[in-house]
Amino acid sequence: MGSRHLVDEGRSGTRVFVGNLGAMSERELSDLFQPYSCTAAAIVVDPTGRSRGFGFVEVDDSTRAILDLDGQTINGRRLHVAVAKPRR
Repeated sequence: MGSRHLVDEGRSGTRVFVGNLGAMSERELSDLFQPYSCTAAAIVVDPTGRSRGFGFVEVDDSTRAILDLDGQTINGRRLHVAVAKPRR
């Protein structure tokens, strides 16, 4: 099972799924969502530490983040951004 690395700056807000990340660091992910008051960012990795291509952020302004970033091309990849579904 993969693990998550977390950049945590005092968690609050709504958990948002970010898919199709490609080569992006957690810091870059956090910086991308900073205009939406990002408080935490995590990229899911496999047991070898390689990114699985998706991650999660916690933001205070999730509606605006989703509207602004879903479908945007970042580093040559079209992002999928949506409210994260609860864990099963």
